[in-house]
Amino acid sequence: MQSGRRTGARRVPSARTGAFALTSLAVGLSLALSLGAAAPASGDEAPEEGGIAWSTGAGGASWWESEGDHHVVQDLAKDGHSAVGRLYVPYRNKVYNNWVTGGLNRRADFNFNLAEDSVLSYQTCVGEAGTGAFSACGPWVYGKA
Repeated sequence: MQSGRRTGARRVPSARTGAFALTSLAVGLSLALSLGAAAPASGDEAPEEGGIAWSTGAGGASWWESEGDHHVVQDLAKDGHSAVGRLYVPYRNKVYNNWVTGGLNRRADFNFNLAEDSVLSYQTCVGEAGTGAFSACGPWVYGKA
């Protein structure tokens, strides 16, 4: 399966929370420092295995669905900007910028085929899809494939 392939829209699930491994925290903090982002705030929540966590920036939201490895991104504001969900996969050493364009309430589902139980992190930003420039990013949130 091709990484980052967009699939059909999905219904927004409710958020669930839980604990995550210390190794996830270490990987996430390394990611945040290496990408120049601030470390996560104490209020950030990580999902249980198979759970869903939210990362909300100014005008957008993204979440990870471990069942099927989906990164879903939604535009939440009529502000002339696009929403971008940034997904970092440490074992691939890659950041995927998953853009949703078209305006308020548009949603895109990006399907990935990741190694089972691999750690990942994601955040939501707004920006200009045409230039690839983004700003106003929310905190990094950690998950598991």
